Amino acid sequence: MTGREITSLAIKLFAIYVLVRAVLAIPALVQVLYGPGGRAFLAPETIWLWGIGAIAVALLIVLAVVLWRLAGRVVRAAPGASTEAPSVAVDEPFVLSVVGLYLAFKALLQIAFLAVGAYAALGPLQQDFQAQTIAYIAGYVVQLVLGLALMLRSRGWALVLRRLREAGLKAKPSEGG
Repeated sequence: MTGREITSLAIKLFAIYVLVRAVLAIPALVQVLYGPGGRAFLAPETIWLWGIGAIAVALLIVLAVVLWRLAGRVVRAAPGASTEAPSVAVDEPFVLSVVGLYLAFKALLQIAFLAVGAYAALGPLQQDFQAQTIAYIAGYVVQLVLGLALMLRSRGWALVLRRLREAGLKAKPSEGG
């Protein structure tokens, strides 16, 4: 099995993981929506929180399907030799893209759970909404943005990392004296 085939398999396994996590979040969405009495609870002032959770779960399912379908094409399109030779060279932009994908996935999942929890607190459970929940959601939104930035601009981030690694290592012209 070549390195490209292993990478394609790893992307597909990650797609399965994303799909399973998203599907496991669906019962929580339904349970919170129907509340403790088993009746649908659709308060206009709080339904947007439930909607954020539902949208996040839907995005995770779409992400899983896209990852599965594009796994082979992404690996074939990656720069590198067509014949695989054992090598320890790591394609930094690809690694940064994978890290960005993971960060974005985790952020979407956490936003979904926090939004549904906030909906439950405001709606059926009639509890107070905590400012801490807003802070968590804001933090995960920042994580989502960073993950997307790493995925979409991985070559630029790799260049920044390379420059940081090499900063101060270049020989300075000697001062004549």
